[in-house]
Amino acid sequence: MAFIKKRPINEKAESILGTGACWEGTLKTEGSLKIDGRFKGQVVAAGSIVIGENAHVEASLEGSNILIAGTVHGEVKAEGKLEITPKGKLYGNFTAVKLLVDEGAIIRGECLMDSNSVNGEALNPLSSADDEDA
Repeated sequence: MAFIKKRPINEKAESILGTGACWEGTLKTEGSLKIDGRFKGQVVAAGSIVIGENAHVEASLEGSNILIAGTVHGEVKAEGKLEITPKGKLYGNFTAVKLLVDEGAIIRGECLMDSNSVNGEALNPLSSADDEDA
């Protein structure tokens, strides 16, 4: 019998968009953020971003670590780990250094897992040393 370690999704967050709340626009924070309501736009957090189970997000997300337990439509950039729980749904491309996807999670998009690309130094997989000699 396997035991699954349950991870808390109620991570301490400096900013919270609660259940029943709706927001549209750009949200930037120097700390962590938890979204339990509806959000549309762009989120940039210096800390972690947690998308709660009942949340519906149509936005680009950029943060240190990102946990998706609800629904996200948009591009996701995690400087560290991207985690998608069993009820989590991601419809969009994502970039992360580490990825943890639980059974039952849904991902529909392209994945780029390269620590250099997250830091803005994307490597071109089609280029080669031969191109430099030309």
